[in-house]
Amino acid sequence: MTDRPGERRLRGDRIEGLAARHLAAEGLAILERNWRTRSGELDIVAREGETLVAVEVRSRRTGSPIDAAMTLTPAKARRVVRAMRAWLGARGLDDVAVRFDAVLVETDADGEPLSFRWERDFFDADVR
Repeated sequence: MTDRPGERRLRGDRIEGLAARHLAAEGLAILERNWRTRSGELDIVAREGETLVAVEVRSRRTGSPIDAAMTLTPAKARRVVRAMRAWLGARGLDDVAVRFDAVLVETDADGEPLSFRWERDFFDADVR
């Protein structure tokens, strides 16, 4: 299946919205979505208790040779960490617990979500 211009972004926004609802149903407070800076983008910023959580949402179609988790490369993780540092700095937060999670989504051939897998502590701020 080939995406027309803009379809991929719309599908990604929709999946991120569903992931945010999934996390909210699991008890996280969603603070922000799609926050952008020159350093990178944060798909979801949430809070679980006293911990702030940066959540990267990754998806892959069923049958793809690459699992969604494999698309979160060390370079992408570094961009997420930099973006989270910028988000914290913009709010004057410097001594808070931060965790980096991933929501991995499997979709059907039409891009409709089949499953959500929430991975806590998917990577840490010391990504190399």
